[in-house]
Amino acid sequence: MRSVFNKSEYRRLRHRPVRIIQLLMDDIKCCIERITKGYCSKDVNNIDIWFLNIIPDMLQSLMDKKMGVPKEIYDNYENVENGIEVAADEWKKILEKMILEFRCILRHPAVANAF
Repeated sequence: MRSVFNKSEYRRLRHRPVRIIQLLMDDIKCCIERITKGYCSKDVNNIDIWFLNIIPDMLQSLMDKKMGVPKEIYDNYENVENGIEVAADEWKKILEKMILEFRCILRHPAVANAF
């Protein structure tokens, strides 16, 4: 997740100390919102970018923790020898593809607009 503190904003306002203090207070408020709600007003203003930054990391964490396999995928391999391992490999491939697609959209937003 990107920092709420935008250094270029502070540099731009370096000759306006009152405005820097206001910006700092807004950024602290945003930090508190992220701690309590998981998102802040800056995230809401750019919800598409926020979503594309958060979801791939969450999917990566899910894949790394190996929490299990969805029942629908497991059912396909239930009667196969080593079915749970095969199902886990299939689930890992699906997660990897989802992560790749989300990160690709973030890097190349013009591709997303084609849909």
